[in-house]
This record gives sequence, C-alpha cells and structure tokens, in this order.
Amino acid sequence: MKRIALPLIAMAFSSPVFAQDADPGAWQGYYAGLQLDSIQDGALVSDLGGGLTAEIELDSIQFVFFGGYRHQIGNFVVGGEYDLAASRTDLVGFGGSTKQTVHRLGVELGYAAGRFLPYASAGLAHIRYNGDGGTFTDTGSFAAVGLDYRLRERSTLGVEVINHEFGELSGGFTFPITPELTTVGVNFSVDF
Repeated sequence: MKRIALPLIAMAFSSPVFAQDADPGAWQGYYAGLQLDSIQDGALVSDLGGGLTAEIELDSIQFVFFGGYRHQIGNFVVGGEYDLAASRTDLVGFGGSTKQTVHRLGVELGYAAGRFLPYASAGLAHIRYNGDGGTFTDTGSFAAVGLDYRLRERSTLGVEVINHEFGELSGGFTFPITPELTTVGVNFSVDF
C-alpha cells in the first residue's frame, strides 16, 4: 500500500476544488468526516524467546469515520476527536486475513494560518482483531501530525500520519504478539 498513499495525497491536493473561492472562516466548532488510510508500517511481531522474533506484515486500506470539536484562541486551535477505523487486513506471506478495528480518542493542538491548519494530536487507541483464531485486543496510545485545508466555509480536505503504540495482544497466544501500526491518510470533513 506504500505505492497508493502518495498518489492519493497528490490527487487530493490537485483537485479542481482548490481553484474555487473559499472563505477560510474560523477553525472552530463541531465537525465530522471520512478518511482513507494506507498502512505504511504494519506488523504483528511475536517474541519467540531467546532473542528470536517472528513478524507478519500487515497490508490494507482502512476506512475511518471521525468527529470532534475545535476551539480557536487567536491563531491557536485546541480540540478533541474520536475516530473509528475498520479494515480487512491481509497477513502478508501467511495466506490469510483478519478484521481489524481501531478506536482512537485524542486531543489536538493546531495553528490557524488562513486556509491551512497544521496540527499535532495524541491520545488513547484500542485495537481489535477478529479472525478464525478468535478475538484479540489491546489498548495503547497514538500520536499524529496532519494538515487541513479549508475548501469552503464548512468543508475541509486534509492529510494525516498516525503512529500507534501497543503492548501484547490479549487472547492466550503461545507466544506474546505485539501489533505495530503506522498509517498515512487523506480525509474530507464538514463543519456543523
């Protein structure tokens, strides 16, 4: 999916809608939207003991619903957001796939620069895998950086990179398994 992420971003920011007049407006209020994520660095890593590890690469596109609220103070913007990401993730080289869902709840700090809003966010992340072997979960954290562009008074297009940190999955594996997950995504949102 690494080959997909950069073309998606390039297509998003070369869209004809950027030629339309837009009122930057204030970066404040409730919003909701959809995001398309590409897994750039994803794996299930198992500690086999004795310094040995085994790794299964993860490959998929994630569909993300998100919503939140922003409050602007001068040029600074603070807010909170909830995300729900879902995908059927291929286990590369393993010959199978698993349903993967990630819930994220975080806080955001950004800087309003006209139509642009660069920001950073961090918070809690909960991951869940559903497959033939059962259901496996863990709660960890995430950190993200992104850039939103105001298309019109109430619509926004953006890009975002998210890195997740998880511990060992619950579920009674013979060897402990830890998920690794970094995504790059493009999104569209509407203000209310």
